[in-house]
Amino acid sequence: YMRTRASLGASGYSLTTEWGWECTLVNEAESICVDLHRNLAPDQFPIHLDFGSLWLHRKTLPIAGGRIDTLSAEDTLVVLCIQLLKDAWGESALRLSKVCDIAELIRARSNIDPSRVVETARTLGCLRILQVGIQVAERLLGLGKTEVSWAGQFDRRLDSLVEHVIARLFESSDDRDSSRMPMAAFHFRIRERWRDKLYPYAREATLRLTPNERDRAMVRLPASLFFLYYFVRPVRLAKD
Repeated sequence: YMRTRASLGASGYSLTTEWGWECTLVNEAESICVDLHRNLAPDQFPIHLDFGSLWLHRKTLPIAGGRIDTLSAEDTLVVLCIQLLKDAWGESALRLSKVCDIAELIRARSNIDPSRVVETARTLGCLRILQVGIQVAERLLGLGKTEVSWAGQFDRRLDSLVEHVIARLFESSDDRDSSRMPMAAFHFRIRERWRDKLYPYAREATLRLTPNERDRAMVRLPASLFFLYYFVRPVRLAKD
């Protein structure tokens, strides 16, 4: 990721946005924008992709007289659902185009392997994300029974999450607060594994408990006694 950023920088691209899990680089002279990822979502919405599996199942497509490696249809469907639900959780604008992508992929790939889609989502801890994404596409864009016949095995008890995504898609500035499920509640309900449910809280606790410069300024300790700053920090916070 960092080598690619450096290579693009040396080729005339400048960094315009930095999110941690992705960044945007723009070549103004060529009017080209590159969205460079090392993950699909921020740390607060943990998705631990298996890049080895993605590469193993990749497909090659002819593009503009050449050929390019891309994700398989099964992996693409999981990724599209992750992208949709990540935006529904956060503050990003939720675009109907992402729902269209899910629906049109299912329509276009009649030979998609449902067992591998489900297994990939379950391995990533994203089965509910997959279920809700497909249900939203089915609800809004009328996928036929044949096109989603393999989706019958999915949990249909996630209606409140589906309704939340649809409300986010069509919310106005006036009803934004009333239409949204709190981010913490949405994350807790959309994740099925406890380690994913609790990760944001553990991460926040770690950030709050980790000593910083103000703790070190209060008491000067040698490096060998750094662990004592974990006891100094709550005292310093209480004092403040």
